[in-house]
Amino acid sequence: MTTFTVDANSSPNKDKLFDRETLQFTVKLIRSHNPSLALRIQNLIAPSAIPYIQYYGEPHATDQFKLNLDSYTLKRVVDTLAIAGQELAEQVLLTEQGDQKFLLEVKSSIGKWIVYARYHQTQYERVRSNS
Repeated sequence: MTTFTVDANSSPNKDKLFDRETLQFTVKLIRSHNPSLALRIQNLIAPSAIPYIQYYGEPHATDQFKLNLDSYTLKRVVDTLAIAGQELAEQVLLTEQGDQKFLLEVKSSIGKWIVYARYHQTQYERVRSNS
């Protein structure tokens, strides 16, 4: 059982939350394209890196992580995922072989990162307009 200090149902936090499975899938996709970035994402889900989550037993795929990435890192993640996704899609189209379900998972993962990027941009614009 995992306890969290963030409210996953509130709209601002919902856009910042990623489940363990999505983050692990992201690491898997970007590792060959950008190993240091993959390591940075992997470190986000390490139990010692998240002090506000208390673990009781084994980590689960549904564990939620509140992200707070800087703009540069976020851009690198989205760009690298886009490159990896495009390469996978081209391979499937050219060879007519591949896992269509896997491509849908890639698309879903990219979509989650884009939602986070939009949230991040909105927050940045809000801060800038108040300055």
